[in-house]
Amino acid sequence: MNSAIQCLVHTPELSDYFLTGVFEKELNPDNPLGMHGAIAQAFGALLKRIWSPTSAATSYSPRDFKSVLARFAPQFSGYQQHDSQELVAFLLDGLHEDLNRVLKKPYVEKPDWEGGGDKELVALAKESWNGYMKRNDSVIVDLFQGQYQSTLVCPECNKVSITFDPFMYLTLPLPVQKKWKHVIHYIPWDVQKPHLRVPVEINRDSSFKDLRVLLGRWFETHPENLVTLEIFNNRFYKNLDDNTIVGDMQDNDVIVCYELPCNGQQSRTFKRTPEDPIILPVFLGETSTRPRMSYGGPTISYFGWPFLVPVYAEEAKSVDAVYDLIMDRLQRWTTQVRDLHHWEPSTRSTPMEEIPIPLSTTAVETVTEIQENGDVVTVQETAVPEEGDIVDEKSLVIQEQDYELMDASDDNVLHRIGFKRGLFQPLVSYINDSYGCGHGGLQTSKTEPLYQRAEGADEENPYLLRDGDVLLAEFDEHAKAYYFGESSKFESSTWFVWEEFVHPEVQSARKATAVKKARGISLQDCLDEFTKEEQLGEDDLWYCPQCKKHQQATKRFDLWSVPDVLVVHLKRFSNSRILRDKIDTFVEFPLTGLDLTSMIGERKVANNLAAAGEDLLALGLDDTEEPLVYDLFAVDEHLGGLGGGHYRAYAYNTTDDTWYHFDDSYVSRARPEAAVNQNAYLLFYRRRTSRPLGGKTHHIVEAARQAADPVPAPSESPSAPKVEETQLPTPPADDDIVPVQNGSKVPSFSHLIHSIPSEQGWRPPAASVSEYWETSSTSPASTPPPLDDILDPPSFEDSQLDPLVTSNLTPLELSTPQFDFPDPVSRGSPSSVQAEFDQDQDGDFDSDGFDTKEPPEPWYDDPAPDIVPEDVTGPGGEVKAPGEKETTQNAVS
Repeated sequence: MNSAIQCLVHTPELSDYFLTGVFEKELNPDNPLGMHGAIAQAFGALLKRIWSPTSAATSYSPRDFKSVLARFAPQFSGYQQHDSQELVAFLLDGLHEDLNRVLKKPYVEKPDWEGGGDKELVALAKESWNGYMKRNDSVIVDLFQGQYQSTLVCPECNKVSITFDPFMYLTLPLPVQKKWKHVIHYIPWDVQKPHLRVPVEINRDSSFKDLRVLLGRWFETHPENLVTLEIFNNRFYKNLDDNTIVGDMQDNDVIVCYELPCNGQQSRTFKRTPEDPIILPVFLGETSTRPRMSYGGPTISYFGWPFLVPVYAEEAKSVDAVYDLIMDRLQRWTTQVRDLHHWEPSTRSTPMEEIPIPLSTTAVETVTEIQENGDVVTVQETAVPEEGDIVDEKSLVIQEQDYELMDASDDNVLHRIGFKRGLFQPLVSYINDSYGCGHGGLQTSKTEPLYQRAEGADEENPYLLRDGDVLLAEFDEHAKAYYFGESSKFESSTWFVWEEFVHPEVQSARKATAVKKARGISLQDCLDEFTKEEQLGEDDLWYCPQCKKHQQATKRFDLWSVPDVLVVHLKRFSNSRILRDKIDTFVEFPLTGLDLTSMIGERKVANNLAAAGEDLLALGLDDTEEPLVYDLFAVDEHLGGLGGGHYRAYAYNTTDDTWYHFDDSYVSRARPEAAVNQNAYLLFYRRRTSRPLGGKTHHIVEAARQAADPVPAPSESPSAPKVEETQLPTPPADDDIVPVQNGSKVPSFSHLIHSIPSEQGWRPPAASVSEYWETSSTSPASTPPPLDDILDPPSFEDSQLDPLVTSNLTPLELSTPQFDFPDPVSRGSPSSVQAEFDQDQDGDFDSDGFDTKEPPEPWYDDPAPDIVPEDVTGPGGEVKAPGEKETTQNAVS
């Protein structure tokens, strides 16, 4: 709160508006959108307390202001950290509604863009601003509000829509948004293509749909055919659909992108048709020979990477067809690809015949037989081979290049005639989750062999599989060991063999990031990012009135006009569904001379119209020649992270031309260059111009100042007779004693000069009073006795010797030239300090009117209420400590 308030109270025009009391005349307590004037009154009281010239406190806790603020904005109650920008936005909006000069808001229809050129654009902007001013007119509008232009273009019909809207602060995105960097495991559908590790860099607020679009463009495939999933414990753990933000994922999450020959059915816009297949997940499991007991029966031990298979309606009717779909995908994950198939040799000129490949070699025996007709026939018989182990197949090593042709010079070749049967048992279980995500594991009691479903199929329902099923390929120990290897190494698998693929876009992005990090970014880069054209997302579609439907239009923001006080909000905090992050990148911004002339649309259009010979004043374009240059006067900074951060502020004090650093109740002088740091969050700029800032508010404040100045008294006419003052002051009382540094007190100087006779009785001369105080008073601070108790009136003879009698002047004439009485209107007049004591009187008084027997110490530490020495008053009469600057200020703690 302190940082935000300090930035606002150091806005000179806003402070003058409240300190002169103008806000009290413009309160709008009946505004239903306001706070019944409470926020404005609390803020005005806070400013008067902060800028109080007589306050001895160095800090002030704004409890009353915080209480009023929390009453209307409960989000700011308590003592937890809140966003400083949100407080500034709420406070400015609340002050605007509480001080709105429009008491009854009329209905104003927003104008539409009907097309045209620069003149029509100026007319639309002017009409939009005038319509806004009919409902909103306050000091906040005069100082803080500008206007920006929003342009939408339909991608189908090229319809252009232009609107003008006001803004109170400018939120700028940082062009170095933190990228989400991750490695995606990309698996093509073609098993002959290698599976890849693909590093990606994408904005943290992008969805996985954006990621699939990116990968589809890189690998020249349709994004709808890609499916992104998270793998955990050898199963699909999370469905990374269009609603999932990439920034929600952790760095160690395993993300896989599968390419399918059909629509992956992961988009929210997908609508199933009868011709579409069902996408089923396939998990790999092992049947252990060791007994395993668990609640609900033994569970299945998973291994390897799961994959997806699309199953069409005809394939869902056959167990063998489903088996072949799984075997086709397994070719990617094992090095024993050849042994997944049956092979047969054949000649190129004869049709293929199925010939089994023996598992082991045997000897050939020759047998001679005598037939019935007496012929002797020699027959060669092949001994029946013994049943061999599956491991004996390792002896048959055939290179991959010889799959289709064993020997180029031989007429015999090997052809694949189908997958081997019985390598695993296909099981099925119904999960009813997309891609089998979110389950804790399949139990054997909940699974069933696929052939059992085939036994229960009939003509009415011939399908063995349905959407929501999960397939499990259950291997025994020997088959798993041969095709994939032992569980500790998996030496026969390809799950750990990935080729690295780095796209040129990633390489160029890395180089650009390194260059930008070394160079840093400037405020101009943030402005360019703000005005950059972008396409709307699917959640933020625009209704095209010409196409009569919602479109993903392109949108662009431009600054049309800027206010006198420009508040720049650097968007350092990024939000996602489960993560908030802060961007600590250093943004370089100028202390002085921020020139926005080239970026303001109103100035560009005015220059074009002026070059065309148009009358700018007739179009309502004035003040177009002076450049739009701004100087920094305050910075609100945020240190630390989101949970334990701290706000501080730098602000420029215009009264003493000094920058200060505000850290809670600690205030110190600062160099202006120190305000430019990587913690800057809110920037407050003030326009450099020859005209007064604030427009209507400035004239109202100046009128209030002139009304508050005292009217000078008319000069006396030379011919008018001088009337002497006849009423004389009374003797000094105890309240008129002024303390000095040593603890003693002396009479107030203003009452010493009034020591003359009164109407009630005769007073002795000042010397007698001084002698009486020295002898009768127990202490210098004692109160003088009443006049009747001093001494008896002198006799007639003694009174003739008094100087007042022997003088030719009357007593009043004697007293008149001795003292220069101060003007009661001018408090703290210098003449009251420089008044000389009557040198003709007897007594030990110096020229300053003090007793010279005990010279008093300086009493400027506690001046009398009626007299303030000249060197401790400011130009406006405010009190300050000796040697202090002209203006004192209190910190808000």
